[in-house]
Amino acid sequence: METLRNILIWLYSPFDRERGGDLKVVIYCIIAAMVFWFFNAMNRDHTANISYPIKFEYKDSSLVLVNPLPKRISLHVSGYGWNLLRKTFWFNIEPITYKLEDPLKTKVITARNLLPVVTEQLNGVKVNYLLKDTFWINFERKVIKEQFVYVDTGKISLAEGLEIKSPVIVNPSTILVEGPQSLVEKLSDTLFLTIPQNEIDEDYDSEVKIFEVSNLINIDRKKVQVLFKVGKKEPPPVVTDSLTNQSDSSEAKDAKKDN
Repeated sequence: METLRNILIWLYSPFDRERGGDLKVVIYCIIAAMVFWFFNAMNRDHTANISYPIKFEYKDSSLVLVNPLPKRISLHVSGYGWNLLRKTFWFNIEPITYKLEDPLKTKVITARNLLPVVTEQLNGVKVNYLLKDTFWINFERKVIKEQFVYVDTGKISLAEGLEIKSPVIVNPSTILVEGPQSLVEKLSDTLFLTIPQNEIDEDYDSEVKIFEVSNLINIDRKKVQVLFKVGKKEPPPVVTDSLTNQSDSSEAKDAKKDN
């Protein structure tokens, strides 16, 4: 027990207020040891997996990328400690640039295609291999289509006893959509809008939002103006007795003529 007591006293002694100087010495020693270890490690060769930025370049502005390309690639590299540190934790790292010569025909980029470019541009370290060996890409022609815009009047919510008293006007009546050919060609020639308000009890004059069907499709405007008048419902026409009597009289005369 005496031995355990002495050990506990020794561990506690640096935190004793009366011996604060000893605590500072311990902290300084720990910091010095860490700095020494860090610099010693940086002066050696290391092997590591790193994530490095990459950008893909292509010149044809009439194309659109359907599935996203990676912004970083994972590499297995070897090199001097300081060089590895610069390639991973340094600010303003210059990304690797990979040029797509014929993006419309290129459907896949393999590690065999990418490794020489990465090795050439990544100076100071040896690139052993890429951790992912295949990158699928899909470019399509960018096309533009005109859509006619209408309001689905059957879904307009009016207050009780009211009805639409005028044509429903949409301004502008057409929009332009732009995007990948395969997606744009699936769109209908007509776009029906739904009025978001419920229980409308006065003439309507408001902007209605157009929702995007895909983040790959752009539209030339986000809203259109919709206008229509609202009024009380007209009661149905009532058939009067005079009209009924006239009808009966005419039928009687026709019967006499037949006799």
